[in-house]
Formats: sequence, structure tokens, C-alpha cells
Amino acid sequence: MEEMVLNWFQYNPWVVWPIAVLVVVVAIQVWLHLHFLGGIAQESKRQLSTTPSETASMMGVSVIVCAHDHANALANHLPLLLNQDYPAFQVIVVNDASTDETEDVLQQFESNPNFYHTFVPPGVRSISARKMAMTIGIKAATYDYVLFIDPMGVPAGNRWLASMMGQVDSQVGVVLGYASSGYKQDFWHRMVAYDYLLSAMNYLGLALKGLPYRAHPSNLAFRKDLFFSQKGFSSHLFLKSGADDLLIREMATSANVRVELRQDSFVRISKNASWSAWKSELLNHFSTSSLYKPGVRFLLMLEGLTHLLFYVLTLFLLVLTIVNGYYAWLSVTAVLLMTRFVVQGIVINKTAKQLDESNFAFLFPIFDVVLPVVKGYIKLFNHSRKGNAYTWEVLK
Repeated sequence: MEEMVLNWFQYNPWVVWPIAVLVVVVAIQVWLHLHFLGGIAQESKRQLSTTPSETASMMGVSVIVCAHDHANALANHLPLLLNQDYPAFQVIVVNDASTDETEDVLQQFESNPNFYHTFVPPGVRSISARKMAMTIGIKAATYDYVLFIDPMGVPAGNRWLASMMGQVDSQVGVVLGYASSGYKQDFWHRMVAYDYLLSAMNYLGLALKGLPYRAHPSNLAFRKDLFFSQKGFSSHLFLKSGADDLLIREMATSANVRVELRQDSFVRISKNASWSAWKSELLNHFSTSSLYKPGVRFLLMLEGLTHLLFYVLTLFLLVLTIVNGYYAWLSVTAVLLMTRFVVQGIVINKTAKQLDESNFAFLFPIFDVVLPVVKGYIKLFNHSRKGNAYTWEVLK
């Protein structure tokens, strides 16, 4: 029997050692998916069986929208924000030097007592436009909590505020919500939707484990005093990006952050969100990822490295075992390949279902290969972005 096994599993260091490494790589990938990425589906299911905190009804909140040339989106979406089923709130729109009909649209809502609008002073170049707009909005806020949503963001319904604020109690300073990309049925927009889902699984999953590092700028709530206690954006004032990740790095802790995953709290970005907007968002996060906390950087690096090794080793072993007729080792490689894909597929599609996203059952293996290549291409061929990551005064 032993001799037969040895005949089947012929010893070749070029096969044995890569398979040993692949076993470790697959084990790490499975652990990351089950322990971190899979946490969203479990937490979402738990929250569905509970009711939001009663404290929410006593917590006023200021909804802040930072707009630049978003006249049509504001005309369509402001009624949804102003008709929220919530006792104490206001909607603040900060007009960031719009050149379209944004100001005309805002004036149409001035009679609403829950509405207020202001603007970014022209010629401001010492801080990123978004950070300036956010700061102005926070300073104008009446209530202790502020909740950000983009002009293109569409809340799930009139219980959006109640659902997000349902996480608030005396210990909570930051609430992270889910926002997804409205997608089209073509391949590339489906890939963008998949990336939004995967990114949310990362930053919401790590936040659930006490490692908050990022938020979606279209569904983020926090206490004003946390913002001002960190002196706003002062530590990264001259970076154009960082308004959603470096801000979380400074304000959010394992003790004061909550993740809201009830479907009433979801925000969907309008379907005409462009490819260039997604690319710009990627470049923003590329420019700030080196500033994340060490634990977060390690986990993100571990996921990226094992992801790459998984495909390199699997391809190498498939070719080597087939060419040399090592069919027993080929079977081991195939089992490892299927183990990783099965676990990944279950976690991703279960999470997509809980987050009211479409199923990626047959596309995720393709996106799993194509998406890192596209991101790598964008990062590699946009070196000029590195200089543009800073505001004009720093570069001058």
C-alpha cells in the first residue's frame, strides 16, 4: 500500500514545495473570507432579528450633502432626504462652486424648515474641495450627529435616517453604512458593482472585528465633537483624498464604531455614476492606503499577497503536473483550487444576498482574476496622480 502511494505521489521538490505553500495560501484565504469578509452576512442576519435602539428617537441628526454641478441629482434626491420618517433632522447642502443650475435648485427648497444650504468660498485652494465642503457643512450643522450622503446617493426609503441612527447610543461615535454602485448589465459595470461589494466586505468586515479603516462617503455618520477633537482634517490637510479613510483612522475605534446593515439603511449610487468616477475613487485610496494603521495594512497586504500567490502557484502546478503526468498531485491542486473557490463563492454570494445585491455566482471567478489586473494597470499607469494627490500650496 505504501509503495503504491509513493508511486502515485512521486517526489519532486518542484511539485511538493509549491503544493505545501499553496496549502498555506489557501488556508489563509479561507480564514480571511470566513473570519473577516463573511462577518457582514452574519451581522446583517443578526440585525434583522433585532429592533433599532430607542435612543435614536432622541438623537437629532444633520444630513450633509456636498454638491458640485449636481443640479439634476439634487432636484431628484432632495425630496427623498427631506421626507425622512424621523423626528429631528435637517438637510444641509454645501454648494461647492457649481457652475450649473445647482443654486437655482437649492432655492426651490428654501421654504422647507428642515433645509439649509451654504457654499464653499471661491478660490479656496489650501485644502481639498471635498474636505472644505465637509468642514463647512459640519460647522453649519445644528445637531450633534452628522450623516453624509453624496448627491448621487439614493436612500433605500424614508426609514434610512431611523435605521442609521438606530445604532446610536452613549458609546457610539461613528456609524458606517453600506452604499453600493448602481450598475448596468454590461460586463465592466458589473465588475465595478462587484468591486464596490468586495470593498464593503473588507472595510465593514474589519470594522466589525474592531479594525475600522474606511467608510463609504455616501453613508457615514459621526459625532461632531469627534471631528473637532481631532482638529478636523488637520493631520492630512494637504492631501486631496483621505476624507473617508484617514478621517475614520483618526475618529473610529473598536469601542466607538458600529456597522449598520439593515436594508432600510442602504444607499445606492445612481446608475449613471461613471467609470471615471470609480477610477478616481481607486486612485484616491491608492494615495492614502500607506497611511492606514499597521494592523489594517498587514491584513490588506496579506490578502493581496495570498491572492496573487494563489493564482501563480495554481497555474504553475497545473502546467507542471499535466506535462509530467503527476495526476495524483494534479488532483491535490484541483482540490485546493476548488476549496478556495467554493468558500469564496459561498461568502460573496451570501453577502450579496444579505446586502440586496445581484448574485455573482458565475462571474466572480472571472472578476477575481480581471479586477486585480485592471486595478494594477490603473495604479501603474497613473504615476502622475501621485503629484496631484496634494493641494496646490504644497506643490508650489
